[in-house]
Amino acid sequence: MFCRGRHPGLTLALLVSASNLLGRCATQGTVSDPAELISPTEGSSGAPWQLYPDGNIPGELPNVTFNETYIAADPAWPWPCNSIHSRDPVFFNISVPLLVPFLLDKNHPKWQDTVVVIAPGGSWSLLVWDKEGTDVARWLNTFGISAVVLKYRVPYRIWLNNTGGSLAANADAQRAISMVRAEAVPLGFNASRIGFMGFGAGGTIGLSVSSAAARLYPHIDAIDDISYRPDYQLIIYAAHWEVWGLDPLVKNDTAAKQEPPTFFAVAVNDPCVKFDHTLFDFLRLRSVGVRPIELHIYPSGGHAYGRCSEKYVANWSAVCGWAQHALTFIEHFIGGGLLLNHRLGEEL
Repeated sequence: MFCRGRHPGLTLALLVSASNLLGRCATQGTVSDPAELISPTEGSSGAPWQLYPDGNIPGELPNVTFNETYIAADPAWPWPCNSIHSRDPVFFNISVPLLVPFLLDKNHPKWQDTVVVIAPGGSWSLLVWDKEGTDVARWLNTFGISAVVLKYRVPYRIWLNNTGGSLAANADAQRAISMVRAEAVPLGFNASRIGFMGFGAGGTIGLSVSSAAARLYPHIDAIDDISYRPDYQLIIYAAHWEVWGLDPLVKNDTAAKQEPPTFFAVAVNDPCVKFDHTLFDFLRLRSVGVRPIELHIYPSGGHAYGRCSEKYVANWSAVCGWAQHALTFIEHFIGGGLLLNHRLGEEL
């Protein structure tokens, strides 16, 4: 069922998709401890960008509506694989996808000419908006890296199951990358240095988009004439193989050959993503010549740690080292110095 209407208080409902993903819906206007909620655009550089022209969002049904809600999550809720451990700000029921820009002025002392599209996770049921989105964008900004956070459509569109229920989210990511690349040069950035960073479901979306043989929705305008593949990608606690069951050692895997330079990070004890599935993805891409490519497997850390910000992760663990390794990966790709002068273990 879908959540509709209003109710005086928090209403939870189950959305069971074709992949049996667990969803959570909240009625419009309900919040939990609003004082704990950070603004969904905190630290952004301007108004959100609308991904599609009005009334032209591919794959939506006119008779199905979702009431968008921004709320502080309750760790006591039965989250998929116990992936929420704090009062994470989350979005439910996204029908109008947007990009929230965190673009730095060229006068910034550490300015780089790259832009990273960030896709939060949330099992295609919600968006873990700050921990895996805007918090990461603000962090990248401190190193001179501009970013945009993708507010893609959730929950999983069951009616699109014949082409993959996540098609709406994947289409949004394709459109987002093309849009950022279209705006790159006018805004002073390098259109050949558009990166993608995805967490959980957002990482799987990234792998799906970068290997897609064609655009997943009908042509809309000139933006769709521009490439939707990122120039590099960082996949954090996610796996494509886990969704599609791809053989990691197929040498003529034409989909894998489309993938850009890729960085993977995952913990052995991740309860949501099996680390060996991420390993298989790494082997699949490496076997067809994707370079550079990195895989970082950590002994512990679980799932949904974001960048290990203090407000979301109480105790630093080895998996938190992924953030520094990721910066090094980006630095090697784009060239300029990112001033990596912090120590492992300190707040990144």
